[in-house]
Amino acid sequence: MRISTTAAAIWQQMMKIPEILAILKRNNHSKRKAGEVLMSQLRDYQLHQPPYDTSYIHNFDVPMKWWKTCQMDPPYLQYLAVKLFSVSPHAASCERIWSVVVGFMEHVVQGC
Repeated sequence: MRISTTAAAIWQQMMKIPEILAILKRNNHSKRKAGEVLMSQLRDYQLHQPPYDTSYIHNFDVPMKWWKTCQMDPPYLQYLAVKLFSVSPHAASCERIWSVVVGFMEHVVQGC
């Protein structure tokens, strides 16, 4: 599965969250435009472009803190990351989203 396909699947699930819809409305973005912005932010993250070039210090930082301090506008990737780190991985209702995320992360790590 291609990164864009996986990201689109995750983004479709995120569109069901009222807070995400409020951010879209505030930024006057359509769902398609927001998806394009998210893909651009994912590319910046993969290439360690600002604001994703901030250091992460093991034993002191935690992923949630890093993402909450990673300021971007609009905050689509930040909000997605915070939501994903807020999901309990053993909750039965989130099994599907985690399988999609695992597939997505495998492609990101491989640099596809």
